Amino acid sequence: MKGRLAVIALATLLVAWPAAAQETRGSIEGVVKDASGAVLPGVTVEARSPRLVGTATTVTDGTGTYRFPALAPGIYEVTATLSGFQTSTTQNIQLQLGQILKIDFALKLASVSETVQVTGESPIIDVKQNAAAVSIQSDIIERIPKGRDFTSVITAAPGTNDENKAGGLQIDGASGSENRFVIDGLDTTSLRTGESVKDLPVDFVAEVQVKSSGYNAEYRATTGGVISAITKSGSNQIRGSFGTYYSNDSWSGKQRPSLRLVPSNTKQSEYITTPRDPDYTVEPVMDLGGPILRDRVWFYAGYNPRFRRHERDVVFSDTGEAVTFDDPRDTQSVNYNVTGQLSSKIRARAAMSNQRATNSGGRDLPSLEPDGTSNENADLFPNPLTHNSTADSYAGNIAWVVSPKFFVNADVGFLTYNTYGVTDTEFSSALRHTFDGSNFAFPSIPGNLQQLDGYADLPASTRDVRDKYGRINLNLDGTYYGNFAGRHTLKAGVQFERLSNDVLTGAQAPTVSLHWDDARTTLDDPPRQVRGTYGYYTVARRFTEGKIHTNNVGLFLQDAWTLNNRLTLNLGIRADSETMPSYRPENPSLHFNLGDKIAPRLGFAYDVRGDGQWKAYGSWG
Repeated sequence: MKGRLAVIALATLLVAWPAAAQETRGSIEGVVKDASGAVLPGVTVEARSPRLVGTATTVTDGTGTYRFPALAPGIYEVTATLSGFQTSTTQNIQLQLGQILKIDFALKLASVSETVQVTGESPIIDVKQNAAAVSIQSDIIERIPKGRDFTSVITAAPGTNDENKAGGLQIDGASGSENRFVIDGLDTTSLRTGESVKDLPVDFVAEVQVKSSGYNAEYRATTGGVISAITKSGSNQIRGSFGTYYSNDSWSGKQRPSLRLVPSNTKQSEYITTPRDPDYTVEPVMDLGGPILRDRVWFYAGYNPRFRRHERDVVFSDTGEAVTFDDPRDTQSVNYNVTGQLSSKIRARAAMSNQRATNSGGRDLPSLEPDGTSNENADLFPNPLTHNSTADSYAGNIAWVVSPKFFVNADVGFLTYNTYGVTDTEFSSALRHTFDGSNFAFPSIPGNLQQLDGYADLPASTRDVRDKYGRINLNLDGTYYGNFAGRHTLKAGVQFERLSNDVLTGAQAPTVSLHWDDARTTLDDPPRQVRGTYGYYTVARRFTEGKIHTNNVGLFLQDAWTLNNRLTLNLGIRADSETMPSYRPENPSLHFNLGDKIAPRLGFAYDVRGDGQWKAYGSWG
């Protein structure tokens, strides 16, 4: 192939993802009535969280309706108070991410001298939305088996599995590249693979939500799931923790044999058990949260470094030299946020995360035989090439309750991540030769040129000089609560996203693959089998180079129409304008106008008994 070509690979097809909804809150609403069933306007309703921060207060309108449209997920106590009536309180309300909980009150008359508190039962399900979602809170996360990253707890949700052959996390049968990951309201999905580019230690997680279907119009369509995580926040009390994780190779259990082709005869296979490498990992974890300004501003910060030490003892067959190779891998991860109750109607949050990984891809180490020897060329090692990576995210949110009937939400986010090599920033002209099969079967080949299957005369020439991605998210939406032919929650918004990639990655030089004693299938019709005296060979060099960006816009309108206190229709529509840019100037980009991508959303939720305990729901989109 000619030099300095760029490949339009799957990354190009995935690079244009319209902005996603920035869901970082939940809602509580309801109706206050008297003992006869008449609505009560002017009732003061207060939502207080013993574990979170700030107190929200509102007053019921002429229909007796109150609502808290922007509450942080957590445990709440809601109290309704009106002069001349007994105070009524509902405790232990577990509000999850994205939920709209319905809590109604019936206030009884009080005598002049008595003060009575009536405690109601807390609802456990959202009877207004049709999304199929499961939330996992921090107290549950602490007690279930899991890994170190937040994605390891997702399999606790029904219909979710971790399948390597499917590319990772499968939700309702979709592959691992069809999901969307959101951390603190910022989309952290890789533009190339569909996985999350941000590691988030489970120690810093307040809640993880897995939404598998029934998305509202504020979400772009996906055949997988939407995984949202919220990090912990500070409170009026200083709280912190410190601990460490440790693991080593001897704790991994008995080593299992693996199946491979016999190097000297690739038509046969064998089971082998290679020596286990000395390997240990130390991972301290510490966090701290508390008030900056009591009852106004709070902070939270968590730090999680990870130090892995990996060695391999090798004896090279060609020289008899015994060498020990090191493969250290270090990661530094810090997450921090500030939450502020700017006024009784305005709440803001800024969440940041910085991540650095050294030798993130691991070094190329010599392969091992069961006897501890290696058939690879001793001159190729040690390989000095390493891959470092960075991932930084910054997300901000402002929620403003303008009036009891109007709520405004604004989000801004910036994500950047990069993978780069620490050596060799220019392409090389050195050819690399690899063996597919062994050439021992040909006596005419000189002995000094005979090698086993898998032989290579140079290390892999693939280099990540740079592969820097960027995502800027802007989201503005407004919600209006109206009463006409039932109750309506009308929400409309605009979403802007700028995506970019500056890349120079791939093979530095062509690779000649020698397929010994084998035939190649042609593309003729019908196909033929062809070969030379010793087999066949291929020459290939693939890399990607370019600097591209795209601006995408999404518009949505949705309505939650509650007809009779039990049936809610969720109706919505969204449209997206997006461009799929090309890394190669000679190839045109693909563009879709708003009219090209119109997506309707239809759904319903029915409170079966009217008590918030059972619901039937369904959706189409």
